[in-house]
Amino acid sequence: MSQSPVNLKVKLKPTIRHDHWISFGFAALVYGLDALSKAWIIRALQAGESQPVIPGIFHITRVHNTGAAFSMFYEHPEVLTLVSGLLLVAFLGYMLTKPKLSRAEIMGFGFVIGGAFGNLMDRIRLGAVTDFLDVVAIRYPVFNLADAFILMGVVVLMVAYVKQFNQSACR
Repeated sequence: MSQSPVNLKVKLKPTIRHDHWISFGFAALVYGLDALSKAWIIRALQAGESQPVIPGIFHITRVHNTGAAFSMFYEHPEVLTLVSGLLLVAFLGYMLTKPKLSRAEIMGFGFVIGGAFGNLMDRIRLGAVTDFLDVVAIRYPVFNLADAFILMGVVVLMVAYVKQFNQSACR
């Protein structure tokens, strides 16, 4: 008695849907804004130079950060570049496996992916991330647009997931 071969189809790559493309559009916009702002800063200021926008409150200060947020892990930029790339791929994979993205997820994923990609490209090309937004009034670490969009994206995603959790808990 012969057995027919088992037809195993493994889906190795997720299908990219309309909501993914919109999220990629947000990511491209964020990356473009980040890249343009960093190019402008590199042309306008020398490393370490600072120009007050609102003296004593907000300055534009060009610094190069080989570390992560707040200069953490600055002694191992190559490891940080590798980890950043792997986290970006994992984040993309997670987004692509979700059955459907809400509007908040579309925007949140786009912001995080675009910002992470912008900082990753700096690390690969320059060995460091160009930071320039300096809130001197509160002595906050200097950051860039990519960092701001990553933070906004994470907040949007967290609010969306808390809202989803609360809605499912009330059912």
